Amino acid sequence: MENSLLKAVTVRFFNISIGEDDYFVKLRNIFETLLENGSNPESFESGGFKYLWKLESKAELSNTPCYLFSLIKEIKGWPLIFTDTEAIEISPPKGVLGNITFGLVCPAYKFLLCFSEAGGAASFKRFLSEFSLSGLVRLDPLLDSEAEERVYAWDIYKRFSLKMDIPSVEDVAAFEAGKFGGRVNLLGYLEGSKLDLSVDAGSGKQRLSNITVQESLPLLSADDSCKSLTLRGFDFEGGESETIDLKNPQLKYKDKVEIRGNYTAASDALQILKKAAAERSNELFKDK
Repeated sequence: MENSLLKAVTVRFFNISIGEDDYFVKLRNIFETLLENGSNPESFESGGFKYLWKLESKAELSNTPCYLFSLIKEIKGWPLIFTDTEAIEISPPKGVLGNITFGLVCPAYKFLLCFSEAGGAASFKRFLSEFSLSGLVRLDPLLDSEAEERVYAWDIYKRFSLKMDIPSVEDVAAFEAGKFGGRVNLLGYLEGSKLDLSVDAGSGKQRLSNITVQESLPLLSADDSCKSLTLRGFDFEGGESETIDLKNPQLKYKDKVEIRGNYTAASDALQILKKAAAERSNELFKDK
């Protein structure tokens, strides 16, 4: 019997935009042709790495055709086996060693769902650009409208991080005259304009002050100089730790996928992506 294990995965959500009027019609036609004739792996390069891609299957979501594809990112260099006395290089197999990931694209509603691994958003953008004349595909992350509400509902805060980029000396003085800036009081003292601050509660049962964290959030959220406001915490009911940047609360879906043998099967990846789409169907399938 084949060995299997569960692996945690995160699904990310993106809107696809491009200046070519016929791009999405052309994309659907290409995918339909590939499915009809049989899709063979093809390749492209991105960030100095080679990627193989293959159209795996078609799925209907909300009565709309969506297309599952796989990406394999090559691994640079060959692995070694270490013994007590030496390191032995593994003979490279035919082909290329790589890490596999999956995406689900919906041309009709112009969105992409993908696993956050093996090259990240840049590799998926590069893949979609393969079908564009201009190569100027843009991926805009969908934002989580419920993120702020969840953060305020947490019972435990474990980490508080922010990044400030204040444009002038006068603005630094104004920031440090405020309630939060007066507590930090480092920028004026050191004559700087950028602040990268992280406070961690450490391990165990230690926690940050709920009152102080929640008092600080509206002050910083409303400040345009605050570029990132990231918190990690959880509520007693959910129990699982979550990290959210309130300045850029990207929509994510977390689950576990079965690893059969050495990699995730396309059919298992599709089920995870379909569950993610079903959970956020109101955002994904609204009229454009």
